[in-house]
Amino acid sequence: INNNSSGPSSLGGDSAAPSDYDLIREKCGRFVDDERTQLFVLILIAINSIMTGIATYPFVKDDPPLFDAFRKFDRTVVSIFTIETLLQLIYNGPDRFFKDGWLVFDFTIVVLSWIFFELSVLRALRFVTQVSILRNVVVALLSIVPS
Repeated sequence: INNNSSGPSSLGGDSAAPSDYDLIREKCGRFVDDERTQLFVLILIAINSIMTGIATYPFVKDDPPLFDAFRKFDRTVVSIFTIETLLQLIYNGPDRFFKDGWLVFDFTIVVLSWIFFELSVLRALRFVTQVSILRNVVVALLSIVPS
């Protein structure tokens, strides 16, 4: 499961009491780094990928109420991914967030999901960022590609 949000090790930086913002960042970090949250996101990615595939079949496309239910579920999933991405951004801060290639990859997929809603298949790519073994495979494959 994903551990790509290594976040700030000490949020205050000095011995003074942490600010309200530091406390919020810490709570966001505890939430997004929690194994249950990461497992939930992983399961949601898998379910959304399966439903995206099923939604291409005529029995869904030709049934307006069913197709509408699929779209509502899809929008709910994108909303959850957006909240998770925003919590990562709050926790890591913009500097750390945008220096982490996997967080930027997730961010890009979420933004593209809102812009090009019909390309919901992109969200299946988030599966790679959530499973560390798959991330390692991608890194290894990219490292052997000639530059």
